Amino acid sequence: MTEPGSLVIIHCHTEDIGLTPLHLYDMGITNETKYLQLTVNDGMIQVYGEYYPWDCNEDGYCNYIDVSLVVSHYMNHCAPGFEVWDIIEDGVCNYLDVSALVSHLYT
Repeated sequence: MTEPGSLVIIHCHTEDIGLTPLHLYDMGITNETKYLQLTVNDGMIQVYGEYYPWDCNEDGYCNYIDVSLVVSHYMNHCAPGFEVWDIIEDGVCNYLDVSALVSHLYT
C-alpha cells in the first residue's frame, strides 16, 4: 500500500449487546512472491442496540444535523468506522458517505 487505507473490514452480526472479545488467528498476508510480516492484535467489540450509521448524532432522525456533520468532515480521513461521519466505514468521508446519508434523509 502506498497510502493509508483499509486492508480488511470485518462485518459482524449478533443478537446480543454488550462487550465481546475479538480474537483473530492464523492471519497472513502476501505479495506476489512471499509472505509478509504481519502483527495482529486482539481487541474488544462494543455491541449497541439498534444502530443506523446515517443517524450520525444518534437522535433517532436522519436530518440536516446529520448532513451538517458529514459535510463538515468531507474528505477527512480516520480509522475505518471510528468516526460517526464515516458512514460507509472505509476510513474517509467522501461522496459514498454523503450518498448513503441522503438516501436515508428524513427517515
